[in-house]
Amino acid sequence: AFTETLAYVRCAGSETVWMLPLENLGVEGPIAMVDFPGGDVPFGLGRSPSLAAGICAAPSGSAVLVANPVDQAIYYYSEGMAAPMGEFGNYGQEPRAVLVVDRSLREREPGVYSTQVPLATGGPTGLYFLLDYPATTTHFVFDVAPAVVPVTVADRTAVTMRIVGEDPPTVGVPCTVEIVVLDEHGAPLSGLADVAMMAMQSSVWQVRGLAAADPESNGPYLWTFTPARDGVVFVHARIPSRSLTFTDVPRITLRVAPAKEVSDVGASR
Repeated sequence: AFTETLAYVRCAGSETVWMLPLENLGVEGPIAMVDFPGGDVPFGLGRSPSLAAGICAAPSGSAVLVANPVDQAIYYYSEGMAAPMGEFGNYGQEPRAVLVVDRSLREREPGVYSTQVPLATGGPTGLYFLLDYPATTTHFVFDVAPAVVPVTVADRTAVTMRIVGEDPPTVGVPCTVEIVVLDEHGAPLSGLADVAMMAMQSSVWQVRGLAAADPESNGPYLWTFTPARDGVVFVHARIPSRSLTFTDVPRITLRVAPAKEVSDVGASR
């Protein structure tokens, strides 16, 4: 990791962190290095090594945060000190890496401090400001405009499904599903050749196919499948041409009845 003046090197076989002055790079002769302990246990003894950064520069620019997995701690080191100034616990977990999200106020021009913060919702919003020295507290109220979200094809398409015929359906008996697709104006959409259907029973069986409709009419699409087992069955639909996936279309849930027993009316004497 790097700050404006130093390069930090964490050693896998030791708890030592080496510091190399950047101003000495490219100069003939040995580079003077100093070090500090980044914990009590070598960094490489963690259970799950990570390629992500184990050292990260602090927002101040003259300090770093060092993650020590076995110590289950993140140490704060300020340049010029012989050891870390403090540590942050990790709730009993091994910190495999460390990253700083900096939302602190910075002076952009004399007397003007600013930062950037994402706002999740619109409407009246309160901003509270606290300054340690000089002791100052105040707050502001302002309105946040709602985000302009582009409307997609999927947002403008409505799909409904229902069972046609016997309810509940029965094992081994063909079951027909009626699918109605409406556009943004509420008019039926005809001519869709990719109304894909799926009926499934969790971890047991599933069947897939395409629903069909009369191309000369605006009627509903129909799909017929045969339940393989009794119990709860989920029926899903997707329409790729309208950017609709199986999770976008509300599914219907069926309870399939067991196969009907055939009575022996011709029993022999």
